Amino acid sequence: MASRIEKLRDLFLLTFFLLVIAIISTPLLVRRGFLIFPEEVLESILLLLQISAAWKIFRLYEKTVDRREKEIQNLEREYQQSGH
Repeated sequence: MASRIEKLRDLFLLTFFLLVIAIISTPLLVRRGFLIFPEEVLESILLLLQISAAWKIFRLYEKTVDRREKEIQNLEREYQQSGH
């Protein structure tokens, strides 16, 4: 599970880095006329990827926390049943 979260985190950071580069380089590219499609489209795509990765990371985190809470409850129940 951790490797999946790490991959999503890396994707999130990569899209953030690309978004920053796109925002910084847009004025230079516009002046030179070197745009395949409008910068708004590129920035929107990168933001969508970033939000999707962040949402997936959040959902995986929630599932992990829920699983850990259930494990704690089971351990507490077993401890109380053992007579302590």
